Amino acid sequence: MIGITGVARCGKDTFYSVLKKYLAEKNIKCERLAFADNLKKELNDFVQEKFKIDLFKSEGSDKELVRPLMVAYGKCRRAQTEGKYWTSQLDSKIKELSLPLICNLADGDVVPIPNPVLSPYNVGPPLPNLIAPTAEFCTP
Repeated sequence: MIGITGVARCGKDTFYSVLKKYLAEKNIKCERLAFADNLKKELNDFVQEKFKIDLFKSEGSDKELVRPLMVAYGKCRRAQTEGKYWTSQLDSKIKELSLPLICNLADGDVVPIPNPVLSPYNVGPPLPNLIAPTAEFCTP
């Protein structure tokens, strides 16, 4: 398991797309799981009714308009469950997967992804990071 972290719109899904293609060339299957997917599922009907925005198809200014709502909703759900609401949903999905787990990074390492397009002088969002899996997810 590889965790990819980063602020909104920094390239996490883009990185996943590149990684998936790379792994496919080596006949390794992978699966994308994201906390935001479940959040979007829970909020999408409300946001479509009130704002005419589909959280699964929106980008740019539409997504920025409702982002504060998404963040607040996520915080409320975490507060109700001692911070475990979103992680418990992914935990059950992870356990359902029948993919081999590949662990090449030390437990807890964070590896920044270099971006040749951005120089230190360019302004842009922070880049995504890789986080190595914890030992519990590294067993075959």
